[in-house]
Amino acid sequence: MKNDLLIRLTVFKVYIMHLLFSFLRVFVPKKEKELLFIPSHQVDRFSGNLKSFYDYIAIHQPDYSSYIFLTKEGSKQVAYPTVSGTLSLLWRLVRADYVIIDGSNPYLISKQLSVIQLWHGCGLKNVGLSNQNTDKNLLRLFERHFATYRLVTALSEYDANKHNHDFKTDKAQVTGIARNDVFFQSESGLEALRAALGIVGFRRIITYAPTFRDHFTVANFTEPFWQELNSLLATNNDCLLIKKHPWDRFLIVPEGLSHIRDISSVVDDVQQLLIVTDLLISDYSSIVTDYVITKRPVLYYLFDHALYLSTCRSMSDPIEELLPGPFIYDERMLLDYLAQDTWMEDPELKLRSTDFIYKFHHYFDGHSCARIFEAMAKLK
Repeated sequence: MKNDLLIRLTVFKVYIMHLLFSFLRVFVPKKEKELLFIPSHQVDRFSGNLKSFYDYIAIHQPDYSSYIFLTKEGSKQVAYPTVSGTLSLLWRLVRADYVIIDGSNPYLISKQLSVIQLWHGCGLKNVGLSNQNTDKNLLRLFERHFATYRLVTALSEYDANKHNHDFKTDKAQVTGIARNDVFFQSESGLEALRAALGIVGFRRIITYAPTFRDHFTVANFTEPFWQELNSLLATNNDCLLIKKHPWDRFLIVPEGLSHIRDISSVVDDVQQLLIVTDLLISDYSSIVTDYVITKRPVLYYLFDHALYLSTCRSMSDPIEELLPGPFIYDERMLLDYLAQDTWMEDPELKLRSTDFIYKFHHYFDGHSCARIFEAMAKLK
């Protein structure tokens, strides 16, 4: 009942916003080369694809004016030109040549908007109109929202086809995604980054970065396992970094473990973490499609597989067919894989991993931001 009320309130606010926008549009023209960035995935932070593309434009296209809409609290934490509040947002929306987002935003439904979608994830979960768990009233708003898209960035043909299907559009283009350009930058600053994270001197950096759960399923790890895992890491001189999804409410990391560190509140931009990661542990998160561009190993820890599919999200394809593996279904199995590295040399795994990389990546050059800008400029 409470959820239904919140949805109705959202729908009401969307249409009020739409009426105000339409009224202002009669009197206020667009300003050429003015861009408005609106984080849809993390509304109080500026990171990921949006930040990468913004920084590219600031450096390479100085004749463009760019603004970022953040919450008032978020605005205090960034050194960028920001706007906050509904009235400021309306003014910038009316003036913007293009509105650039990284997730679905039901408030952007006017046909007079030109939206560039730098989607925050890639290709595993059912999203948009394919997400069967979305309320029907919101789906109708989303369908109108998707109609405002002028460009949707994609990693590959597979990714583009999925975006076109999920968003009921034909605007997806294979450009690469902005945040992955970091993987092709100079390694000169990596030591400084390792020092800043306090991870110098370890044999191997392992990162655990699971996606969020809409509802609690089961605990990622039992309490005794944390201690056992820490002992193994200490023996091998490995360090495990925990990076929670921004929407995660259930993963609790014990304090006082010598070789396990929760850096979720320290690192905003997960890409900065991935470039110093030697082994990634994840699950259904699209972070794996970013990380595999490095051609480093991944373990897929599916500790709640059946429950996740039944209570949280469905997949575009069976997960065991979509991902290359290895698939880990319990903490004991995970410990066995972390204790030895021979699985990394499995020829069949290497072949599946290579197929997965080229299914999700067309470009390997660090020029995605340039291609996105070029595609946007051609829309005129």
